Amino acid sequence: SGRVDAALPLLKESAELVVDLQGREHPEYADNLQNYARTLQQAGLSPQALPVHLKVLRILDGLGDEGARKKPWVLLNLGETLENLGRREDALRSYQQALDLRRQQFPPGHIRLAEPLERLGRALGPSDPEVAEAVLREALLIRRQYRPNRLSTQRLKLALSRSLAEQGTPSSRAEAASLAREALSALEARLGSEAPETREARELLERLRGSPKTSPSPPADVRDDQG
Repeated sequence: SGRVDAALPLLKESAELVVDLQGREHPEYADNLQNYARTLQQAGLSPQALPVHLKVLRILDGLGDEGARKKPWVLLNLGETLENLGRREDALRSYQQALDLRRQQFPPGHIRLAEPLERLGRALGPSDPEVAEAVLREALLIRRQYRPNRLSTQRLKLALSRSLAEQGTPSSRAEAASLAREALSALEARLGSEAPETREARELLERLRGSPKTSPSPPADVRDDQG
């Protein structure tokens, strides 16, 4: 935290220097501002980061193809800031915009699609686990192809496992448990048994081994129609 705080004035000074030399519509100014916004975010200053992200997007809108290439990453960072501020619906829109732009820029299955897919799927998970499952499944397929042993792939397995577990069907719980076991084994080997992420995987697997999640019974007239 101290190192992040110390970096803030330096990053701001760097952005201002580019303005003096190149002007406010220069790509390097947008890059420096984005680094500044990210650092504000990491320092827990999301309210201050938000207007900086929005300013970067306005600059990128005027930079043609170069701005379009940079825009998805800024939208992902903006989505994270919006989530930190409790603005989940706005965050979902930002993640979706980032994904749509990446789909225009890269072919299906490209590694650059994995990040916006994962961010969108994680944000969807609490309220719409079935849609989150489809999005996270696509992200995991890509990461398994390019980076099967990365920690990011194991974290993604846990996210998909949680979405499957939320659906509560025997088949979804069985797949969720399989993914949680894979992630737990890899995380224990890489991080140790007491790392927070390892404990999270272990707790999820223990819940899945417990009582299955039950759905409420349908109304009597629906049951009668089916009988």
